[in-house]
Amino acid sequence: MKKYILLLLIPFFSFITKSEESDIIGKWSGEDKGEIGFMTFDKDGYLTMEFEGKKMGGQSFTFKGKEAKATYKFNSKKAPYQIDIIISYMNGDVIRTLNCLAEFQGKNTMKFGIAYKKTTHSTKFEDYESILLTRVE
Repeated sequence: MKKYILLLLIPFFSFITKSEESDIIGKWSGEDKGEIGFMTFDKDGYLTMEFEGKKMGGQSFTFKGKEAKATYKFNSKKAPYQIDIIISYMNGDVIRTLNCLAEFQGKNTMKFGIAYKKTTHSTKFEDYESILLTRVE
């Protein structure tokens, strides 16, 4: 009897999948204080943000008169997932690093938290400003 139960459980566990960095790739939309914003994570590790009709980030944008870029690092070994958003000048000097959390609530929905003031990661969304994002592309 135990053999049959084990045979039934093996297919069940094969359907449980762990999120990977590729799951975050795409354009995500969220609403904050009545404004719709977008975050686009690309496969090359760049992040473009669009708020109030203005784009920032990606492979190249201007920040304080200098050329800059915005990249991200996804850590799937922690739960919830940790994401670092790194804004830096093209010469490599880091302007700012934002510690973020992500928790997928389905293939096209993600709870996303940003810690604007913390310099270390927490595992609690309560320590972050959170928003619900929906994949649009």
